[in-house]
Amino acid sequence: MKSWRVGTFSMGISLIFLGVFLVLTQLFHWNAATVMVNWWPVLLIVLGIEILLSLYFSKQEKPMLKYDFLSIIFVGIIGAVGIGLTIVTTTGVLDKVTTSIKAVQKTVDLPSFEKAIGENIKRIVVESGCYPIRIEGTSEKNVSIFGTYQGDIASKQDKLKSYEDYLMVKEKGDTLYIKIKDLPDPHQPLMNQMNMNSTLLIPSNLKLEVTGDNNEITLKLRSLANHWSIDSANTVNVAFEDHANVSIHTEDVSEMTGIAHADQHKKKSSDYRFGSGKYQLDFIRTAFVNVTKNP
Repeated sequence: MKSWRVGTFSMGISLIFLGVFLVLTQLFHWNAATVMVNWWPVLLIVLGIEILLSLYFSKQEKPMLKYDFLSIIFVGIIGAVGIGLTIVTTTGVLDKVTTSIKAVQKTVDLPSFEKAIGENIKRIVVESGCYPIRIEGTSEKNVSIFGTYQGDIASKQDKLKSYEDYLMVKEKGDTLYIKIKDLPDPHQPLMNQMNMNSTLLIPSNLKLEVTGDNNEITLKLRSLANHWSIDSANTVNVAFEDHANVSIHTEDVSEMTGIAHADQHKKKSSDYRFGSGKYQLDFIRTAFVNVTKNP
C-alpha cells in the first residue's frame, strides 16, 4: 500500500517556482514586489492539482493518505503573503512604498518667473507662504522670482514643471497679486516634506505689502523708494544702505536687534529713522526683527 503525503509535492513545486521567479527578477531587473504578487496564485493551482491526484489515486490503488502539515503550513504562509500583497497592491499602498524607497533627496532649481511691470501697476501684494524667502529691491521694471526647492524625488514626474506649480500671479487694477503656493505634499511613507528657498525681485519704487505665514523673510534694500510692509512673519532680517532715507515702524514686534538701544525692545509700537526717513518700512505682528546697515 502506497503512502501519499499531501503537501510535500506542493511545497517542492512552490520552491521551484519561487526560485525561478527570483532568478528571472535578477536577470531582467523585474520589480520583486510585482513578481511576488503575480506568481503566488501558482501555489493554489499546484495544491489543487495535488489534491485531485490524491483523490484519483486513492480510488485506483487505495493508498494510505498522510498529510505533511509543515509543507501545508509553508504553502499556506506563502499564499497568505501573496493575498496580502495583492490587497496592498490594489489599495495603492505598495506603489507608495516602492516610490518612497526609490526617492532620493535632491535640491532642484525652481522654474523661474519674470514679468514686466506696466505703468498702471502701483502696488504689489505678496503672500509669501510658509517657506523662507529673500526679497530684494531693484531698479528694473520687472518682477522676477527664482530659487531652489528640496525634497525626496523619485522620478521626473515629481519635479515642478512650471512656475504655476508653486506660484499664483494675478493683476487686478493697479495691483499685482503674488501668492507662493505650498509645494505638493508627497503623501508617501518615509518621504520628507518639500521645502523651498526663493528670491523675489521687486521694483523699489512700487509699494509692497508682504504677508508671511510665520516664516523667515530676508529684505535686501538697495534704495527703497516707496512704502513697504511685512506682516505676520516669524523672523525678518533687513539690510539697507547706509545712505538710505528710511523710517522703520514696528507694531507688535516681540524683539528687535541691530539698532542702537533696540535690544531691549518691549514697546507695543516704535519708530526709528535713518537719514530723512522719507520712505517707510513697517513690521507688524512679527516675532523677531534684525536690522543691519551696509556701509
